Amino acid sequence: MKKKKVVKPKKNFWRRNLDLLLVSLIFVPLYYGYIFTQPVSPFLPREEPFALFERHVHFSVYPPFASAYFLMLPQNYDPEKYTYPLIMMLHGASSHMYGGKVLMHPDMRARVPAIVLIPMTPFGFTWASLGSGLPKPSALPLAVGALRDVMKHYSVDPDKVYVTGYSMGGIGTYAAIARYHDLFAAAVPIDAHWPLERLKELDNVPLWVLHGRHDQSMPVTNSRQVTEVLKASGRPVYYTEHPQYGHGSWEPTYDSPAFWSWLLQQSKR
Repeated sequence: MKKKKVVKPKKNFWRRNLDLLLVSLIFVPLYYGYIFTQPVSPFLPREEPFALFERHVHFSVYPPFASAYFLMLPQNYDPEKYTYPLIMMLHGASSHMYGGKVLMHPDMRARVPAIVLIPMTPFGFTWASLGSGLPKPSALPLAVGALRDVMKHYSVDPDKVYVTGYSMGGIGTYAAIARYHDLFAAAVPIDAHWPLERLKELDNVPLWVLHGRHDQSMPVTNSRQVTEVLKASGRPVYYTEHPQYGHGSWEPTYDSPAFWSWLLQQSKR
């Protein structure tokens, strides 16, 4: 005699994936709660006030569909009379933007009458992956989405939109002019690197490359090579090497009024 097969009742989707459901119910609120509330400041230490900047949340079709950014308007902002330069500043892995703190100083606000945007990478994201190690998803589409929203809702001069960043944000600066052509008037990567075989991807805009000579995190050799190759091809590229600095030459860069004067002189026209 043949044994009768025991047919087990099929579980529905939710019963089969109960663990996944429970993890999602815990993880999703925590993850988006972090996006909506953290970091509390784009500066270090986090307890420092950032009152001139306003915190916003940008919603997007790109994962994870929401991200935070900080925005500062120029002193005496008057959209009826003027259009203003827009500076997007991409932070490094520690999620702080020294340059934004510099631009809050009263004398710098007078020198640099620009709208300043500091987008923040969501947890687990980077600005751009270059293929080394396990790649992380890119938050650059979120940052550029926030930038386009700002251009839409504020009085921005479309010929004077700039991008700068350091370390991880410096890589993001290169990636921004590689992916979004005819958007930026100039780009300033600091203490960063970019593959030489991908230099042809970069938009033909004025590029100022800066690096600390004693940088151990991202050795200065790449910045020297990038500058040499671009100059040889006739591209508008400038190079500054800070002999007293390692991975941190964004401080003398952003502290320099001459740097900001140069940046605001650049225009797509």
